[in-house]
Amino acid sequence: MSGRAVALVGGATTPFGVRPTTWAEMAQEVGAALFRAVPELRTDEVDSLFVGAAEPERFAFQSHVAPLAAEQMGLRPHRVIQRTELACASGQSAIRSAYAAIASGLSDVAVAVGVEKMNLPSMAEANTSMGCVMDRPWDGPHGATAPPFFAMVAQRHMLEYGTTEEQLAAVSEKNHRFANSNPHSQFYSKKFSKEKLLALPLVAPPLRLGDCSSMTDGAAAVVLASEELVSRYTDAPAWIRGTGQYSDFHNLAHAGSLSQWPGLSVAAREALGRARISVGDLDVAEIHDCFTISEIVEYEALGLCGPGEGGPFAAGMSAATWSSTLAAACSVAAIHSARPGSPRRSRSTASSRSRSRPPARHPTRSGPSCTISRAARTSTRSWSIRPGARRERGHQDPAHVRHRRVPGAPPGRGRGTG
Repeated sequence: MSGRAVALVGGATTPFGVRPTTWAEMAQEVGAALFRAVPELRTDEVDSLFVGAAEPERFAFQSHVAPLAAEQMGLRPHRVIQRTELACASGQSAIRSAYAAIASGLSDVAVAVGVEKMNLPSMAEANTSMGCVMDRPWDGPHGATAPPFFAMVAQRHMLEYGTTEEQLAAVSEKNHRFANSNPHSQFYSKKFSKEKLLALPLVAPPLRLGDCSSMTDGAAAVVLASEELVSRYTDAPAWIRGTGQYSDFHNLAHAGSLSQWPGLSVAAREALGRARISVGDLDVAEIHDCFTISEIVEYEALGLCGPGEGGPFAAGMSAATWSSTLAAACSVAAIHSARPGSPRRSRSTASSRSRSRPPARHPTRSGPSCTISRAARTSTRSWSIRPGARRERGHQDPAHVRHRRVPGAPPGRGRGTG
């Protein structure tokens, strides 16, 4: 798909954690935060709304959530209103759909929001709901919820490549440490050393409690605008340069190799191709790490290291960049780090600035799973990249923080990921 250039111009998140608020209340909360974060934005200027939500029917007992979110956020979308659901990629899919609508001319200003209410009084009920993400009639009776599936991935990776529990713990320790700098993260005030993580109870061998991302309640939202309107809202937009998507299986019987994820490689190649860069041009990558083994396999699938090298790669990254979370939350963090302290201009001066020019156009096509931007972008079983950046980010909670640059990146790989 080719069309107008599109940029993210602002965003906001709520705190994440075990919260007593309802799904609707979190939609209202993030809406209020969004308009505070983008003060030049008026509700009547938002013509489209895209809501990323995974299983609200089961977790929140609420269907038809896009109009509900619009009402709670004070919006009256008159171009497009829709919900997207792709499990962990639901929020990123909302952003991708908003991007496609604006690029095609169907929308001018769109809000993409992700809202999740996952903590239920009964953990058994919550786990049963998570089992519906898989092919329930076939995989459900085998207990194929997320922890057992990723445990199988870890077991296979250990068998084939010698990956260790210590390397898994290194991923968790790093990401939790980054979360300690972000007041909105679920475990902001908790410290997790590698020794402590290795002593935590097993959930699904070899995965321990610290290898598994926690269920959380929270919301995040971003504003996307067409190139003609970007300067109205910000001096430092994050231009979307390329995206990619690939789906290769749902039923576990069709998964093929558990230790290699070729679908992610295909999506990454497409996004990189549309952005006209290579993996060696990257300085920042935000990667979904719902489980520690997921991050390790993704290193390899994205070409940041070779097959079987993900474990040592993880262990060597004392200050790396990875993340897990709602894609919308990733984008919010990307925007804030791209322009720290940058004031938003008044409309009277917006037209006189030249910093908001879009990147050179190139053919683009729809598909969430890998998104590339000029200033930073998003991830969720997808990844996002930012050429030319000099900051790194990521942690294992649903909101992101900045970290130091990683020294000693391998030649030809992502410079900010070594």
